[in-house]
Amino acid sequence: STCSGSSWGTAICTTFSPLVMQAKEGEKWGLPPWKVEERRRAVADTSRFDGVVRAAKAGVPIVFGTDAGSPAVPHDAIAEELKFMVEIGVCADNERALVSITSLSAEMNGVAGDRGTLAEGLAGDVVVVDGDPLADLGAVEDVRAVYLDGARVA
Repeated sequence: STCSGSSWGTAICTTFSPLVMQAKEGEKWGLPPWKVEERRRAVADTSRFDGVVRAAKAGVPIVFGTDAGSPAVPHDAIAEELKFMVEIGVCADNERALVSITSLSAEMNGVAGDRGTLAEGLAGDVVVVDGDPLADLGAVEDVRAVYLDGARVA
């Protein structure tokens, strides 16, 4: 299934955010209008993402990434990447997109024995949001509290 782990030993880390964010609000970041329009056309042509969609459907793990820090992608902007993963079919639904940013990413980074899921004995890293990200991935950007190793840090 899409965005699920496999025994392939490798994963694809998406970084759609620069393209998506520049198409959405490139003017805000100082991009010239012709470049913003170019980005909008690129986002609209979903066929350009067929390779990664086919890989996901073949069972290659797809983990979340944003290329944060690139033009138009602040470090706290994650919802657009998650939404686009679902929109183009790299992840089947919001739940699978959330798995790509949590347990699957932990697995692919070799820390699943300590992090990535909520379970007794694990680190207790939790982000509390206002809303239901299963219904609306935008909720992940309305952070109310952050816990690291079970202690509230924000």
